[in-house]
Amino acid sequence: MEVEFPTSPVTIPSPVEQQESSSPNEHVVVEETTISQPQATTRSIARDRPRRQIVPPKRYAEAELVAYAFIVANDIESETEPLNYDEAIKSKDSSDWMIAMHNEMESLQRNGTWDLVPIPKGKRPVKCKWVYKLKEPVNPNEKPRYKARLVAKGYSQIPCIDYTDIYSLVVKHTSIRALLGLVASNDYELEQLDVTTAFLNGELEEEIFMQQPEGFVVPGKEDYICKLKKSLYGLKQSPRQWYKRFDSFMTSHKFSRCTYDSCVYFKKGDDGSKIYLLLYVDDMLIAAKDIKEIQKLKNQLKADFEMKDLGAAKKILGMEIVRDRKSRILHLSQKGYIEKVLRRFNMHEAKPANTPFAAHFKLSSALSPTTETDMEYMTRVPYSSAVGSLMYAMICTRPDLALCS
Repeated sequence: MEVEFPTSPVTIPSPVEQQESSSPNEHVVVEETTISQPQATTRSIARDRPRRQIVPPKRYAEAELVAYAFIVANDIESETEPLNYDEAIKSKDSSDWMIAMHNEMESLQRNGTWDLVPIPKGKRPVKCKWVYKLKEPVNPNEKPRYKARLVAKGYSQIPCIDYTDIYSLVVKHTSIRALLGLVASNDYELEQLDVTTAFLNGELEEEIFMQQPEGFVVPGKEDYICKLKKSLYGLKQSPRQWYKRFDSFMTSHKFSRCTYDSCVYFKKGDDGSKIYLLLYVDDMLIAAKDIKEIQKLKNQLKADFEMKDLGAAKKILGMEIVRDRKSRILHLSQKGYIEKVLRRFNMHEAKPANTPFAAHFKLSSALSPTTETDMEYMTRVPYSSAVGSLMYAMICTRPDLALCS
């Protein structure tokens, strides 16, 4: 709505003129009052109306801290996994952890991972430690599996002396989704395998010495060290040596490597059908039309590697696989993973929201902590861990999370 004001001078009569004279002979002289309007008097109500002040909600009052991105309680839910050997043997599950460590040592000895030798002159052994993990069961009714892994402290290795090339490949998530699409549309059989001690199969090309594992020092040889013959978890070259070993096995069995993903192998059968194998470190997915072809490949793998047959694929890399073979539909879900992330960051009781932050809320470097108090507070806020956990869900099954920032 626009209002135009007159541009010519306006003469306003004085109220005195409207009054009658007290005497017919008396004259009253009145001066004219003139109001001059400026030029360009067009006015827009929508444009010129006073603007209201936008005030952020009170819940964002502490936005000067980076903690606005993920409100985390001071006490993060304590983990049930021990951090070292002393915690493991003193925990309430010490017997389970000891069994897991003995199983690991048996695998190392059975594989001929090292020889005990006196310390060579001028050689500095690499240290090692135990890493403990509670593996989630494939079936909800099963108990968690206790797993102990002997890991070398590879950060003490010296480049060009203890290792050279370390780069290793893993299958891409896009390749996993592509294979699952083929499985659903063609009604393929989908099986899963796990290599029990994958890195122990790699052959070392360098001479590396390591201290004896804590809690398993051989009596009478306390001053001896381990001369590694096979790669071990934690060594920088271990992933690469394992991949080279597995790749040579697959090519020797007439499998072809995909041009676009070096961790995708396929082989064409006599009847024209194909069998596919995807490798992600020690996890494998095998797909084929005929279950006999899959079983044949399993037997070949078990002959060379220590494998654990997990049967029909139900979970891979934190993604739960649910199939409806009649409708040829395959569902992927990370419900368990997301619930675990929420519990870890004390957000499992938070109310859901389509957009976690207001639309006008903008991130800026000015929101970073500046005082020592703020910086000390931020050390207790695992913001980067929370973002990384959400990004993994975004990459696998929840691309919509990319729009919530």
